[in-house]
Amino acid sequence: MNKDVELVFNAIVGSKNHTIEIVATDNDICLANKYNITCSQSIDEMTKQFISLIKIVIFLLELKGTASRVKNLRHL
Repeated sequence: MNKDVELVFNAIVGSKNHTIEIVATDNDICLANKYNITCSQSIDEMTKQFISLIKIVIFLLELKGTASRVKNLRHL
């Protein structure tokens, strides 16, 4: 499992109210020289990665909920 996904999943799995905050910092010079991208392109890429991360976490939470419900049904 991706380390970021695992950290987010472990952080919210036991809570009823969860908030995920993402912070990314860099500057235009570094983005242009090191990564050869613009600030706008960087924001677009971070948005795509954040959306993917959230989809994976939602899937894992749903999977955990399904497993928990199946486990509870075994006791009936």
